[in-house]
Amino acid sequence: MYRLFKFCPDLIYGFILILLSLVAENAHADPISVSAKTDKSQMTIGDVLIYTITVQHDPDMEIIPPTVNFKGFDFIESGIGKSALKGQEEYWFRLRADETGSIALDPVTIHFKSPDLNNPSNKITGQALTPKVL
Repeated sequence: MYRLFKFCPDLIYGFILILLSLVAENAHADPISVSAKTDKSQMTIGDVLIYTITVQHDPDMEIIPPTVNFKGFDFIESGIGKSALKGQEEYWFRLRADETGSIALDPVTIHFKSPDLNNPSNKITGQALTPKVL
């Protein structure tokens, strides 16, 4: 009876490790995930805002760089940030405020192309939306 109880903790730990590895493997189950943020929450006329979109995606997807056009902001410049992670892009936009108050930026459409599972030489186009930034 003593040997059974001595063996069980090792078996339980092994089972827990297997479950954790399965959970970690499925943690990024979505083929694309999009987030957005700003460096400010309040603006006055002339303030410069940096709006950042981060796209995490399957490595075989092609992301079309987004463009933005927000009411109350003038576009200054944009760029693509460097990411150490494969399958992650970061797009930033410098915008100048034409109005004062709290920021409320509508969702931005992110267009992408993904291989067709039935015919890998074909690409399927799709889109995802950033969340609204308040």
